Amino acid sequence: MKIAIASPLFYPSVGGVEQYTLGLFSRLAKQYGHSITVIALNTHGSSEREEIEGLSIIRIKSFPPCFNPLFSPREARMRLEEIGIDSFDVIITQCRYYFFTAFMALYCARRALHHIHIEHNAGHMPHRSPFISLLSLLYDISVGRAVLHAPRGMIYVSRDVEQFCNKRFGVHMPYCVAPYSVDMHEPMQKKQPDLDSKVLIVYVGRLIRQKGIFRLLTAYRDAKLAHTQLIIVGDGPERAAVNRMISRYNLRTVRLLEEIPMCEIDALLDRADIFVNPTYYPEGFQISLLQAAHKGCAIISTDAPGVRELLDNGRCGMIVPHRALRIALERLARDASFRSVFSRRVRAFTADRFSWDSTLSRVQEFLLSYASQKS
Repeated sequence: MKIAIASPLFYPSVGGVEQYTLGLFSRLAKQYGHSITVIALNTHGSSEREEIEGLSIIRIKSFPPCFNPLFSPREARMRLEEIGIDSFDVIITQCRYYFFTAFMALYCARRALHHIHIEHNAGHMPHRSPFISLLSLLYDISVGRAVLHAPRGMIYVSRDVEQFCNKRFGVHMPYCVAPYSVDMHEPMQKKQPDLDSKVLIVYVGRLIRQKGIFRLLTAYRDAKLAHTQLIIVGDGPERAAVNRMISRYNLRTVRLLEEIPMCEIDALLDRADIFVNPTYYPEGFQISLLQAAHKGCAIISTDAPGVRELLDNGRCGMIVPHRALRIALERLARDASFRSVFSRRVRAFTADRFSWDSTLSRVQEFLLSYASQKS
């Protein structure tokens, strides 16, 4: 099949959607021979055309990087015509929040193009400004709803996203659930407790308030875990504020790192004892959480969308409210046997439920079913 992926953000921009796009579709292209083109906004002044892991990348000019990049609809239409968008068997859009997604959904509808949508979010986008939160909600229940009803099929990144779209927006159409997954063929390192070293606690994610980073630092300060080290990996608009908080609390066992390559994150998670996910962001599935589970980290997470699906409703990790983060940190940091139980359970559960082999098979079957219906 000839497939076009309309993804508002793509590499060198780094985030969950970009990682999902590359992870899923590079593997689909390699395993099933699909010709896949990613059409993205050029938020970082990158090359207009390039190849990345078997995917053809075409970038459309956009204005300076921001959460929801702006672009010229006229120029976007010209680029789409240049690449012969009508010749693709299916156009796949992602994330209802983005202006580019709404543009592509309308473009596909007007030209009667075959259109599938991938939804990543299981809630309305919060903001610390009540006024902006209200505007976001109004946009979501109007434009977001229209985006979700425009395609002929849906791919959800988790069951929570599917249920949210069904209940909140009344979306009823053919779909499949395709979470980000892990490669079960990779050799796994068995974690060996080192009684002489500090317990390593890790957070990986964007440094924004909605990810719960400030609540994590407060909980870590209050827990007073001298035998531990907390490593924070990520970047974002709250980085300076995070640095100030670390200094103000005199947290000498906290290290704040820049965004690092995935291979280095994997190496860090191989050494980590505990992974903390303190988010209240409505993303449907946290890729960093899955990676930590695959590496056998004992996990503490808030009850965000996708978490219960990944942690088997708390059997494979601690699911706690924000006010209980300190207690959970103390419990896991001081009890190696308790960590070991969660480590074994979450690794086995991940291997059983989140392998690329099964995810790719489901998506391929869905695409073939969609192709047969449209023909």
